[in-house]
Amino acid sequence: MNCLLNNSASSKTITQSEATQQILSYINRLEQLNYDRQEKIGINPYDSILSINNQLNNYLTFLSKKNPEVLSEPLTFPDNSNIKVVTSKDKKLSIYTWDTYTGGSMHYFNSYAVYISNTKIFLQPICVASPRTGEEPPPTGEFYKEIFQFKSKAQTVYLTYGNSILSSNLTSTSVSAYQIKNGSLSSVNIFFKDGKPTSSIVYEYDYKTNYDLMNSRERRQPHIKHNKLFIPTTIEKKMLPAWQVYTYTKGKLVYQKTRM
Repeated sequence: MNCLLNNSASSKTITQSEATQQILSYINRLEQLNYDRQEKIGINPYDSILSINNQLNNYLTFLSKKNPEVLSEPLTFPDNSNIKVVTSKDKKLSIYTWDTYTGGSMHYFNSYAVYISNTKIFLQPICVASPRTGEEPPPTGEFYKEIFQFKSKAQTVYLTYGNSILSSNLTSTSVSAYQIKNGSLSSVNIFFKDGKPTSSIVYEYDYKTNYDLMNSRERRQPHIKHNKLFIPTTIEKKMLPAWQVYTYTKGKLVYQKTRM
C-alpha cells in the first residue's frame, strides 16, 4: 500500500482531525502539482499527480479497514478545498469526491461512498478515474453535489446528484438511485418513464445556458419537493424553462408530466 504513513502511524488509532489533515495534505499537493502543470513550471508533474491520487485512494481504503470508526461521521473540509463530502439526511451514506487533475477541459473525478449497514461502516468506490492503463480512457466520474432521500416503510432510497465536466461548455448531470442492503450499496431501478425502469437519469447541456452570473450558481438543478423529484428539461443540449416531474409512489419514482 503506497500511503504516506509510517509503521507507527498504521498501528495506532487515527482521530478524525488527523484523518482530515492527512487527506488535505494530499489534496493540497494535488492543487500545487496542477498549478505547476498549468503554468509549465519544471518537469511535467503528471506522473506525480497520478501517484498522489493513488495514495489518497489507498489512504481511504486504509481508514475503512484499520480505523473505520473515524469515518462514522462525515469528515469536514474547507469550502474552498478540492474535496467535497455530501451526506444523506439519515447520515447513513456519504460520498467523498475530488478532481484528480488528470484532465484538461474534461475533468476526471474520484468518488468513494461511505455507508453504514447493520451498524458496520463500509467504503465502496463509485468511480476511480485517476489510474490510466493502455489506450482505454478512464471514466470521467462526477462531482457530487447532494444526496436526496426517499423513505417508506419497506425501503430507503438514496438519490445521488452530481455533475461531469465534459468540456469548457458541456456538462452532464446525473441522478442515480441506490439502496443499502445486507452490507452492500447497490443501484436500484426506481425511475419509470414510458414503462421502462432505470437506475439513473442523465442529461447533457451547455453549462453557459444555465448559469446565473449575478448569483454565481446554476439556474435549474435537480431537486425534490414533498414526494416529487424535479429534473430540468433539455433539448439539443440547451436548458429549457420546464421540469420533468417524477412522483414517488409504492417504492417507484414514476414520470408524471413536464411542466413549465
